[in-house]
Amino acid sequence: MAYHQLMLAPYTSQPVVDFIRRHVDMQFHDVHVMLRLPLSSEYELDAGCNFASANWLLTLISGISTVLYKQTGDAGERFIESLVNYYPWQYEPEPPQGVGAQEGAHLLYDLFRNPLAHALGVSTERCGSGRDTVIRLQSRNNPLDLNIVKGALSEEQIENLELSPTRPNYAQATIIRVVPQ
Repeated sequence: MAYHQLMLAPYTSQPVVDFIRRHVDMQFHDVHVMLRLPLSSEYELDAGCNFASANWLLTLISGISTVLYKQTGDAGERFIESLVNYYPWQYEPEPPQGVGAQEGAHLLYDLFRNPLAHALGVSTERCGSGRDTVIRLQSRNNPLDLNIVKGALSEEQIENLELSPTRPNYAQATIIRVVPQ
């Protein structure tokens, strides 16, 4: 299937449209291709690129939050603010199973974007300060789950992701609270 460009609101200014078409669409096109993996075993392309896709999408949010959202403030603040203001939280489950915009944006940044970008996708904690700072794996279990699908998506599902203005029926919530059993 061919890649479908990002759907933009009709009131989007032409400079923003041009920027997205020139610099952002090609990066989403990369994710579009990664979502088609794994391919048949004949080619030995058996990685699903699930974490690579999630990491890249979080990186795109980070870049967009600086280039298109605002250039002032801390990178983490920009990332969080842009998610609070523009992520479609209205399609997420309500608390207590789901999370609200503020909490969800912080969780995506603190528990997923930073670990994927800086610590191989695992949560870490800092101990000490200055030259004595030590980074180690976090010892606590987190009762939250970021839904990164582990299996391949069908062509129909991928096309639906690209063309649907809302979350497709088969797609799970972004963040859910794990209920202890």
